[in-house]
Amino acid sequence: MMNRENVLRELLAEYESQRALNRREELRRREEVARRSQAAGELIARREEIFYARMRAAFAQPREAQRLADGLQAELERINGALRAELVRLGLPEDYLQPVYRCPVCRDTGYVGEPVHEQCACLRQRMLQRLYREEGLAGLERENFAAYDAGVFPDEPLPGQEVTQRAYMERVRALCERYADEYPRAPERNLLFFGATGLGKTFLMNCIAQRVLERGMTVLRVTAYRLVEVMRAQRWDERSAQTAREMCACDLLALDDLGAEPMIENVTIEAVYHVLSERIAAERGFVVSTNLSLSELQAAYTERVSSRLLDTRRTRAIRFLGRDVRLAGGR
Repeated sequence: MMNRENVLRELLAEYESQRALNRREELRRREEVARRSQAAGELIARREEIFYARMRAAFAQPREAQRLADGLQAELERINGALRAELVRLGLPEDYLQPVYRCPVCRDTGYVGEPVHEQCACLRQRMLQRLYREEGLAGLERENFAAYDAGVFPDEPLPGQEVTQRAYMERVRALCERYADEYPRAPERNLLFFGATGLGKTFLMNCIAQRVLERGMTVLRVTAYRLVEVMRAQRWDERSAQTAREMCACDLLALDDLGAEPMIENVTIEAVYHVLSERIAAERGFVVSTNLSLSELQAAYTERVSSRLLDTRRTRAIRFLGRDVRLAGGR
C-alpha cells in the first residue's frame, strides 16, 4: 500500500520537473522566433528589458512604484501588440510566446487559492490515479458512484416482494454512498454484502473504496484468496508480511469474495479471524462481500469468525437480491 504522503511528494517533484520543462520550452520558442525574425527578436529583448526595469524602479523608488509601473505597462502593451502581429506574420499562434503550462489553473504548481492554498483539481486527480495503481485499486476510476447505473437491473418485482430489483438496488446504492461519505463515523463501521453472484456486490464495494480513498484515507482491496495467501507467506516473505500489516492498519479494508478461497485446515479461518479481530480491536472498518448465505457463512467459518462478521453493533449486513445482471448483459 503506497503511503499517501509519499505519493504527494513524488507528484510535487514531478510538478517541479514539469515547470523546468515548461521553462525550457518557453526558451526554445523565443529562440526559434528570434531566429526567424530579427524584428521579433528585438521586440522580445525590449520586452525583457522593460520588465526588469520596472522591477528595479519599484525597489529603488517605492513611493513612485505605481506611477513608474503604469508608464512601463503602456510601453509593454505596445510591444506585445507588435510582437503578436509579427507572430501571426510568421504563421504562429498569437500566444506562442506566452508562458507554457500543462495546467493553466495552477500553472503546474499543484495548488490554487490565495491566501489559503488548496490542491488543484489536476493534482487531486493525479493522486487518485497514482493511488489506484500503487494500491492495487485499478479500475476504481470506472467503478464509482458517478458511474453507477441502476438501469442494468431488471425493473420487475423481486420474488415475494413488491419492490423491483432496480428500485431495491437504488436503495442499496444510496445506503452505500452514505456509508462512504460518513466513514469512519457511519452508524455501523462495517458492511457485509451477501447474495448470489452477478448482483453488483463487487461494483458497490469498489464505489465505496473509491469514495473513501478520494476523501483522503487509505484503502486496501484484496480478495479472500489473496488474504489467505498473504497470511500463509508472511512468516518467510517480508513483502507478504508488509501486506499483512497493511491489511490490519489501513483505514478501510475491502475484502472481496469471502468463501471462494481454499479452506485450508488451521490456516484459512485463522487468517480471516486474525485480520478481522485486529481491525475491530483498532476500530478500523471493513467491507466484506460473499456469495454465501448467512447460514452458509456461519457453517463455513465457525462462531469465531461469524460472530465478528455478524455483530449488529458494528456491522450492517446487506442482502443482494434478484437476477444475475451479468448473464443478462449488465454489470
